[in-house]
Amino acid sequence: MGTDSPRRTAFLRASRPDLAFQRLHGNVDTRLRRLDAGDADAIVLAAAGLDRLGRSDRISLRLDPSIVPPAPGQGALAVQVRASDSAARDAVRTLDDPATRRAVEAERALLAATGGGCRAPIGAFARETEHGLHLIGGYARQDGTVRVVVDREAMADPDGSLVRAVLHELADEAALAAIGGDGARVIVTRAADQSSALVLSLVDRGLAPLSVPAIEIVPGDEAAIADAIGRLSSFDWVAVTSSNTVESLAAAARDGGTTLAAVAGPRLRWAAVGAATKRALAGAGIKPTWVPSRSSADALADALPVTAGERVLFPRSDLAELAPVERLAARGVAVEAPVAYRTIEGPAPSISLLDRALPLGPSATVLTSGSTARGLLALADHLGARELVLAIPAVCLGPETALHAKELGYRVAAVEPMQRVGAIADLVVRAIAETESRHTQVEVAL
Repeated sequence: MGTDSPRRTAFLRASRPDLAFQRLHGNVDTRLRRLDAGDADAIVLAAAGLDRLGRSDRISLRLDPSIVPPAPGQGALAVQVRASDSAARDAVRTLDDPATRRAVEAERALLAATGGGCRAPIGAFARETEHGLHLIGGYARQDGTVRVVVDREAMADPDGSLVRAVLHELADEAALAAIGGDGARVIVTRAADQSSALVLSLVDRGLAPLSVPAIEIVPGDEAAIADAIGRLSSFDWVAVTSSNTVESLAAAARDGGTTLAAVAGPRLRWAAVGAATKRALAGAGIKPTWVPSRSSADALADALPVTAGERVLFPRSDLAELAPVERLAARGVAVEAPVAYRTIEGPAPSISLLDRALPLGPSATVLTSGSTARGLLALADHLGARELVLAIPAVCLGPETALHAKELGYRVAAVEPMQRVGAIADLVVRAIAETESRHTQVEVAL
C-alpha cells in the first residue's frame, strides 16, 4: 500500500494489519504512474483531489470517514486576502459557503485542540445536517495498535462544546485501549476537561496514560467577571495565565448573548502566558498580541510591554499568588484581578481513580501546577499512599511547579519549561528511559 500520510497509514494499519506500507511521494499523476508501474499494489489518495482533476475513473474504492477520517479541512478551498483591503474582502465574501466554513472550522478546531500538526494521526470530518452539526473525529497510533473513531452530532457548536466532547471521548477511549498494551503507565493529574490533548500525545508515544484529576475547576467570582466583560473596551490589555481563565471569560460573554471575540474588539491587546493558553484564546477567536519567552505569571508581569497609566485586566485563580499583580502595579499600571475560577484540590471522585492506578505500577507522574502536586498528595493521603506517590518520578510543567513539587517531597525527574503537550510527552518518554537505565545500572552493579 503506497501512501505518504502517517494518518492514513495508522488508520489502515489498524484495520488491516496484513498490509505492508511504503512511502510514496509526488503529485497525483506521479503517484498514479508509480501505481501503474507496479511500485505498489494500491495507493491511497484524497478523493477530493482526484474528483477536482477529473480523475474519478481511477478511484476503485472510496473509504468511509469512519474507517479513515480525512485530514481536517480536506477538500476545502480557502482564499486569503489582505485584512486591510476591504474591496478584496467584499469580493471574496461572495464566494464563501457558510456551511462549508462551519464544518471546516469544527474540523480545524479539533486538530488545534489536540496540539497536533498537519502530519498528526488525527482525522476529522464535519458536515451540516438537518439536525445540526455532525462531527467524526479519529485517532490512530502509528503502529496500528490503538484506533478510536468518535461520531457525534449537536444542534450547533457556537462555543466549541461539540469539539470538546469529541476530543474528550477520543482521549478516554485511546487511553483505555493503551492500558491493554505493554506501554509504561503514566499518571496525568490535569483537570478532567483539560487533559485530553496530553493523554493523546502520551498514547501516541507508546505510553498508557492513567487520568487521575488532582484538581477540579469551578466558577470563580462570576459577577466580577461579568462586570469586567461588560467593560472590556475600557482596558488596554488582558493578561491571561491559563486556559481556565479563557473559558471563564468566554462563558461570561456567552451568558451575555455574545462571544469573547465580538466583545473584545480590534483594539484590545491580549497576552497569553504560554502555548496552551494561546491555543485556548485562538479557540475563542482571539489572536494574542504577545507571549513571554518563559511560561510563568511572573515572567508575563515582568515583561509585558505595557506603559504606565495603561489598564490591565488580570483574571486569576483563587489560589494564584498576587505577586504578578503587585509587580504590574509597581510599574504604574492600573490592574484589576478578579477571581476567574476556583481550584478544588484532591477532588473526592479521583480517590478511586488513584486507587486503581497505583497497582498498575506507574512509571511517571505529570504535574502541571503546584495545585496538581498538592492535590495528588491529598488523594494519596486518603489511601495512605503518600510515600508511594512521592516515589514515582515526576515530570513537571514549568520551573515553579518543579520547585513546589520538590518542596513537597516529589522525585522531580524532568522539567518542561513550555506548555506544548508534545514536548511534555517527549520529556516523559526520556525521563522514563533514563530512570529505567539507572535502575538497570544499579542491578548490574549489585
